[in-house]
Amino acid sequence: MKTSTQFCEIGELLYGKVWQSQLSRDLRFDPRRIQQWKSGVKPIPSGVWVDLILIVNNRVADVLKAREMMDDK
Repeated sequence: MKTSTQFCEIGELLYGKVWQSQLSRDLRFDPRRIQQWKSGVKPIPSGVWVDLILIVNNRVADVLKAREMMDDK
């Protein structure tokens, strides 16, 4: 079972210290909802975990593309 701790760790890995505002933008949720998930007041919907997978996959693709660009130089 995924936890709010994992949610926070993933958010910080993806966006750094400003992860809450950036993640709320990318997930299209009010920042207050992110705070509720972070604190465990509200459960994190399963669809959010699916969206996080998509965000991570896109980030991986972007990093790989950047690496290819560096190798070409």
